Amino acid sequence: MTSSKQSEVQFNVRMASERIEDIVRSASEMEIQQDYTSVAGKEAIYIENSSLKHYKDGSSTDLLGGNYGDISFHISFNKVSDGILGYTVTGEIDGEHSYQISKDVWILKIEKITGNSGKAIIFKP
Repeated sequence: MTSSKQSEVQFNVRMASERIEDIVRSASEMEIQQDYTSVAGKEAIYIENSSLKHYKDGSSTDLLGGNYGDISFHISFNKVSDGILGYTVTGEIDGEHSYQISKDVWILKIEKITGNSGKAIIFKP
């Protein structure tokens, strides 16, 4: 069971990282915030109750569709440079099995990311 839990964490963290990259790569505006606050007409990625959330079109949904078992997620964002967003996604089960991915993503349509670091991003697609 131990190796299957570790595999589950690794798979879901990789999926979350790929999903975040796909969603934010074409953003036209982006702000990194310490905590999530909704902004009309914009999307957001953040953590709520250890779940990764994607706010879009007035409602929040689980970034991975809610099919990730007992994994607790953590995320941090940072501005690497004006057009490059860095993020780290960590997943953990039972405090024993964890996995982390850090990635830098070039945001194709943006000139400058606002904010330096935080646990949420607000962006305009």
